[in-house]
Amino acid sequence: MTGVTDRGIAPLLIDEAACINIRGRVKTCAACQDACAGKALSLSLQGVSLDATRCAACGACVPQCPAGTMRLRGFSPRSFLQSLDRQPTVQLHCSACCADGSSVAVPCHSVLDARLLATAYAAGTVSFRLHGLDQCGHCPKGSAANQMSIIRETLRAWFAERAPEVLSAPENSNEERREEQLIQSRRGFLRGAGLRATAGAAAWLSPAQKAQDLESDSLPPSRAELEQQRPANYQALLLERVADLPWRRLPWRQRSITAACNACLVCAQRCPTGALAARSTPTARGIDFDLGLCTSCRLCERLCPEQAIHEGESASVSDVVNGRIPLVSRPVATCTVCQRTYVPGANADGSCPACDKERSLKTQWLSLVGRP
Repeated sequence: MTGVTDRGIAPLLIDEAACINIRGRVKTCAACQDACAGKALSLSLQGVSLDATRCAACGACVPQCPAGTMRLRGFSPRSFLQSLDRQPTVQLHCSACCADGSSVAVPCHSVLDARLLATAYAAGTVSFRLHGLDQCGHCPKGSAANQMSIIRETLRAWFAERAPEVLSAPENSNEERREEQLIQSRRGFLRGAGLRATAGAAAWLSPAQKAQDLESDSLPPSRAELEQQRPANYQALLLERVADLPWRRLPWRQRSITAACNACLVCAQRCPTGALAARSTPTARGIDFDLGLCTSCRLCERLCPEQAIHEGESASVSDVVNGRIPLVSRPVATCTVCQRTYVPGANADGSCPACDKERSLKTQWLSLVGRP
């Protein structure tokens, strides 16, 4: 987690144990770092460091992380969706703009992504009017223009001609905003006001932690922490509404495991979102897969010692909503030497691979010293 700075609690909450670089012990992802305009994030195999003096609290890194490692204090994706109140057209202001009672404010438009807007679309919002994009070039939080282009392209790929509108609203559209205010419900106004609050809302949306608790999180994650699983927020919200959307192409892809799998379970144990889950019984080991939770981080492919797990074809809605299914199951046996369970191979003789290796090394050593 992030610590305490001379300016108070850091704006970003970081669950280091979810980071796929730390889980995989290889630096393969820099999505959060690439999204940070202030260069406030540093990545290593020991942790994710935040320079809070450079962090602009824009939240651009939050949707980019495939594991959902980051959360922004004061911004709750679920509360944001509730604040839209199913309105067909919504006015979205960033913190650099002056929002009125008819609009919803976000810290920065970069905290949005296609999954979040698609979830709002499923609830009834078909047009998003973004205020402040024309000022992005001079904003200390960085420009959200490129992120908005990516969102538009992604939504068009998912829904084709039925994609919701994501438009840049000129700041002189006062008449349009007055019209929107007339139709905005009181409930939507109150939710929007709650989302716009800053210091007070931060404690409500993301409870503040004590300084000593934050400082104790500076140690590298333990093995137990690296095996904890939590769905990525944006992905979980979209999953709730996947059956309500007019998909042309879904963002999920199947996963398959070949016969080369030795059921070591490392892919399932290190999966950050819980898409892969390890299953063990006295007689078998297996791996289950919940397609809807998968963010295609591909950590499983990089971790597999047998290169047995592969990305497959695009999924259907039924594939996603069907939930968890078994991908592989291997029978286990008890080692006659160490009494631990193992998955027997083709040349199994009753002992596990570890004991086989130990016996082989012992035989080699004895031959070197001239003993039978």
